[in-house]
Amino acid sequence: MKRYRYRLYPNLEQQNQLARTFGCARVVFNDVVAASRTAWRAGEKPPSVHDLMKVMSRSKKSMARAWLGEVSSVALQQSMLDADTARRNFYAGLSGTGVGKRVGAPRFKSRKDHRDAFRITGRSNFDVRKVSARGGQVRLPKAGWIHFALSRELPEKPSSLTVIREPDGRYYVSFVLEAPEQTGPGPIHKVAGIDLGLEYLAVIAYDDGTSVKVENPRHLKRSCGNWRQRRKSCRVGKRDQRTGRKPA
Repeated sequence: MKRYRYRLYPNLEQQNQLARTFGCARVVFNDVVAASRTAWRAGEKPPSVHDLMKVMSRSKKSMARAWLGEVSSVALQQSMLDADTARRNFYAGLSGTGVGKRVGAPRFKSRKDHRDAFRITGRSNFDVRKVSARGGQVRLPKAGWIHFALSRELPEKPSSLTVIREPDGRYYVSFVLEAPEQTGPGPIHKVAGIDLGLEYLAVIAYDDGTSVKVENPRHLKRSCGNWRQRRKSCRVGKRDQRTGRKPA
């Protein structure tokens, strides 16, 4: 898995749409966290994320939460899935079945957080195209085509993306590419023998009859030569090449 991050340049209308998406994604994330905490205190099993998605879909038809229909449903569903993943990782750490370091319980997101983000998954839910040598566009649901700086080429179409708004007000898009697993080359020889010596540091003989000689670096000989040169410079009254001082 590889990530490619680019600077995003939404216009004013698109910034407003992204702001609504950031807020709605935060709300549904907090809904999952609240349902988990309520079930935890009551000693009950928390509702599944799919049941909560159904509740969220029905709430769009109500006056109280009709604004959820103004943003991408894919972003809302992914935000709820992210909250559910955080919840399951927390429970797995408590039971000892988790992998890696234990994580704490998921926390509520606040509108005062300095960094906002939402994810879009599924190649059919977004599109990417190159418009110039250094420019590209990404199509987001209900936001349209947004320009981004194509600082490096995308080798293939991403599998998902994350839209980010940093504390300084700058926008970024981070693409995720499913890179194939790379395996190193296998061994060339099955059996090899190593013979240490003086003339050569080592001679490596392989099972196919070939051999490789490793030269002796002769560190002692080189050090003795440097020592003799410094002694000679001291006798004739020259400055020592190592210290730059004259002999006493």
